[in-house]
Amino acid sequence: GPPPVAYVRALQSVMEPHFPERLRMSVVYPIPWMMKMVVNGFIAFLPRVTRDKFRLCATCDELLELTGLSLSEVPVDLQGGAAAQEAAEALGSRDAAETS
Repeated sequence: GPPPVAYVRALQSVMEPHFPERLRMSVVYPIPWMMKMVVNGFIAFLPRVTRDKFRLCATCDELLELTGLSLSEVPVDLQGGAAAQEAAEALGSRDAAETS
């Protein structure tokens, strides 16, 4: 499930004094769209300077637009975004169950 509020506050207390001025942008990819909504809710409590440095991408298109990368620069196993990752994991689980 989503990280507890205490965890987010602890993370903020570590990140804020040490990294925000050095960090240009932190990109989390792939992230399921529902988790993206939850995390954005937590990020809303961070100071604006810190909050503006976090970007969450659920789809490969979002990642490409945000970073300016081309599809060929994204590792094959990350292409397709969170939905593709979830499908691949489900397929792997099914294959493992069938071979057992």
